[in-house]
Amino acid sequence: YEGTRDCPEVNGVRSIDEVLQGHRAQGVFDPERWWLVHHQGQPIGVLMMTEMPESGEWELAYMGVVPEARRRGFGREMLRRALGQACAAAAPAVTLSVDARNQPAWGLYRSLGFEPYSQQLVYLAIFA
Repeated sequence: YEGTRDCPEVNGVRSIDEVLQGHRAQGVFDPERWWLVHHQGQPIGVLMMTEMPESGEWELAYMGVVPEARRRGFGREMLRRALGQACAAAAPAVTLSVDARNQPAWGLYRSLGFEPYSQQLVYLAIFA
């Protein structure tokens, strides 16, 4: 989550194991839909998709690119391939959530055909 623009206030509140466990508990976990992406032998990104059993829709549970690889098209390519996988599996839709402050992500998602359909206000109290 280094340099994250999605809810940076919660960065570090949970351990990485707790974060992964939370993502696994969302929808149907399929390790084929969780990717660790490498470029020139270095890990540069992660993408995690889950399927919602009640609707069959897929959700982009998490996508992140390391700071030094951002703004170089890696996130776009990762998501483009994930959308292709969802389409090939006949998923009726792909959903995601994004922090309203994360303008680079908004731009990426809109450029790939995503449109906002719901907005939520999140309240947070951290007792650390």
